[in-house]
Amino acid sequence: MLAIACGRQPDPPPIVLISIDTLRSDRLAAYGYDAGATPAIDRLARDGIVFERAFAHVPLTLPSHASLFTGLLPPDHGARDNVGFSLAPGVGRTLAERLAPLGYATGGAVSTFVLRADSGIGRGFERYDAPEAAERPAPATWARLLPWLDEWQARRFLLFFHLYEPHTPYRAPPEIAARVPDPYDAEIATADRAVGELLAALDRLGLYDRALIVLLSDHGEGLGDHGEQEHGILLYRESIQVPLVIKLPGGRRAGERVRRAVGLVDVLPTLLAAAGAPADVALPGHDLLVEPKAPAPVYAETFYPFIHFGWSELFAAVEGRFHYIEGPRPELYDLDADPAELHDLLTAERRAAAALRDFLARFPREFAPPAAESDPETLAKLGALGYLSGGAAAVRAGPKPNPIDELPRIAPVLRGVRAFHDGRYADAVAILEPALADHPSSVLGWEHLGKSLRALGRETEAQAALGRVFKAAQRDSFLIVSSALRLIDLGRAEEALALVRRELDRESSSGDLRVVESRALMVLGRGEEALVAAGAAVAAEPRNADARYQRAVVALALGRALPAEEDLRAALELEPRHLQAVKALAVLRFRLGDPAEAKRLLERALELAPGDVDATEGLASLARGTR
Repeated sequence: MLAIACGRQPDPPPIVLISIDTLRSDRLAAYGYDAGATPAIDRLARDGIVFERAFAHVPLTLPSHASLFTGLLPPDHGARDNVGFSLAPGVGRTLAERLAPLGYATGGAVSTFVLRADSGIGRGFERYDAPEAAERPAPATWARLLPWLDEWQARRFLLFFHLYEPHTPYRAPPEIAARVPDPYDAEIATADRAVGELLAALDRLGLYDRALIVLLSDHGEGLGDHGEQEHGILLYRESIQVPLVIKLPGGRRAGERVRRAVGLVDVLPTLLAAAGAPADVALPGHDLLVEPKAPAPVYAETFYPFIHFGWSELFAAVEGRFHYIEGPRPELYDLDADPAELHDLLTAERRAAAALRDFLARFPREFAPPAAESDPETLAKLGALGYLSGGAAAVRAGPKPNPIDELPRIAPVLRGVRAFHDGRYADAVAILEPALADHPSSVLGWEHLGKSLRALGRETEAQAALGRVFKAAQRDSFLIVSSALRLIDLGRAEEALALVRRELDRESSSGDLRVVESRALMVLGRGEEALVAAGAAVAAEPRNADARYQRAVVALALGRALPAEEDLRAALELEPRHLQAVKALAVLRFRLGDPAEAKRLLERALELAPGDVDATEGLASLARGTR
């Protein structure tokens, strides 16, 4: 108090940053949850400021921490996924890089391989410890931090403690699982115990009162609320709303609650201000301890469904009570009246939706592939954490599917993968074998079926399953496919064609690459060449439904209806749920004077994708024509 009265600012505080991976805010008592057991987090909430509506910018570990440490949004820092991406050198300045010149000792210890030093998250830390294995339990990570805390107690320091609980698989210690029956809650209690040990050490060293402590998460967890059990694919509240608690030195502002929407990019400018660093006006975030004159919406994105499944990427914006999700079928929710996000208000609240849509339109949509392919060891470790590493599902030559519509289709494969990672190999085989009969193009499914069979000692069957991986995966060309499709969407078909043809020099037998080559040629008006490329796709992979569909699309454009119909029907035999083929066949049957069959096919399209705009408008046109 004397220092402030005399006009001197207090010394910059030690900063403790705690990141609890995959922690939904609504599973904490501080956010209204009446189950679980989190006394340490509850203490911080009582002693600090609780931000009731904090949001991650990506529901994935690496991109979210990249935003946290640089204060940059994903389009600016470029880390769009956990697999194959990193925070590149020279992209932004990290919190550690900014605090070190101010005399701060900097140390971080993390609990997952995803945040290893060469991911870029370790930039600027003088000490940074990450596991060699895929993950490690919180006590092992805490053991790395404690000696630094003892050593630095008399200095300014930045201490970063990352815990991987409650990320899947949920494996709480038996003594915690016995008293907390829900597996997810039990892992939260496990993380809380480690946080309690950290707070106890700060108490012992006399640091708790003078430290600035931030507790947050990088993203939430679906838990089945909208059909997603884990995270990464969707952008509903359960996946992107996170806890954020800031405990200030001396207990200032203890017990306050902040209602406005804030983002993880706001944490860096807050900590810089507390450390006495000059403000960086180029950053999108703002000091959380200062009420903004005009709060900006919070931006979120996920390219995960695009990269790994060939589905549409999604974007979101949160402002006030509204949460807008932009994708093939935009949605708007009222977080006050409908926190479970069950009632879409897009039609009723057009003005709010339009404002948030305009906000999202400011951000570039370019998607760049990773600078380098991940090595097999890296992919294996990421796969052990449940992250996909096998490549996209089928490439769609038309508009990309809506992830929420596609989730039920891929759900059995994801259940089988999770059974494998839980060590339930027989269950994984029982789930994956019928799932792959329906979806033979799933790289992920074949990979984990093979691994499960191998774990059960069924080596001959395992070899056969793993052999299917290479047929489905076509190496890491899925990244080239994803990038080329994005370039086409952006009107840069020449670049897409060049990108695909460079890869075809190495992977000439890839049907998926040939499909995209054909699509780029069509956009460029080179129809005959596009037909040749589509034919090459079918020749390379006769059972690739998308290759058949692409050849049909080109044939239709060239006025050749008969071979187009043959290919469309073949595509639907191979993949009865191929939405684009169903719609294309409906158009063709209408042109050939068969409106009854066109109507039946459009109704089938709506069964596959309720609310599909093309099918809805097509049926309306047919109805008008029969009046």
